[in-house]
Amino acid sequence: MTVLGLRFCHVAASADAVVVAKIFGDGLAMPQMDLSRLGLPGNQGRFIGAIFPVADKSWHEIWPES
Repeated sequence: MTVLGLRFCHVAASADAVVVAKIFGDGLAMPQMDLSRLGLPGNQGRFIGAIFPVADKSWHEIWPES
């Protein structure tokens, strides 16, 4: 068996999700995926989530509780 990719999803209170996304984006300088590729609106006005590609088929998702 070969692992082809790993997906990590983090759901947190909205304020906490924003902080975690800033750590990955600003702190670790990881590029964020354009959410419009998935048919989602971007983070215009409020934080709706973030996806950070980590490797070829791996990524880290951060979403606020709804």
